[in-house]
Amino acid sequence: MTWALAQTEAEAAGSRELLSASKIYRARGTLGEGNADLTLNPDERRALALAAKNLTLAEMGSLKGSPLSTAFAWKVVGLAEKELANFPEAEKAILQAAAIHEKNRYLEDTAYDWYLIASVRSRAGNYAAARTAIQQAIAFDRRAENANGLGMDWQALGRIEEKAGNPEAAKAAYMLPS
Repeated sequence: MTWALAQTEAEAAGSRELLSASKIYRARGTLGEGNADLTLNPDERRALALAAKNLTLAEMGSLKGSPLSTAFAWKVVGLAEKELANFPEAEKAILQAAAIHEKNRYLEDTAYDWYLIASVRSRAGNYAAARTAIQQAIAFDRRAENANGLGMDWQALGRIEEKAGNPEAAKAAYMLPS
C-alpha cells in the first residue's frame, strides 16, 4: 500500500526516477525472502518472479542518478532469478548490487548482499561456495558492527552446515562464535 501511494505521488510529481523506484519496490514485494504470498502455487510464483525481473530491468535506466536504487534493482533481479532457479544469473545480479554497495561503503547492505549470495549458492546445492559467501557477510557485518546481521549470518551458516550434512559444524555456528 505504501509503495502504491509512493508511485501515485511520483506520477503526480512527474519524477521518472521516483516512479521507477516505487515500481521496483512494489515488484520486490512479490518475491520470496519473506515477502511473497506463500499461498501461491509454484507456477504463480514463477510468473510473478518473471514479471518482477522484467519490470525491474525495464525501469533500471531511470535510476542512473541513484546508486542505491540501482543496487536495489540489481538485488530484485537477483531475487527474481533465484525464484526462477536461475542460480548463476541470480548470483551475478546480486554481485552487481554488492559492488555498488561496497564501492559506496554501505557495509550492512554489502553484508546482506553476501547473505543473499550464500542463500542462492545453498539453494543450488553448492554448500562450499555458500560457506564462503556467508563468511563474506560475517566480515562485512563485523566491520559495520551489525549485531543483528551477525546473528542472521551465523544462523544461515548453521543451516548451510545442516544441509551439507555437517551437524557438528552447524551446532558450532548456532552457538554464535565471537
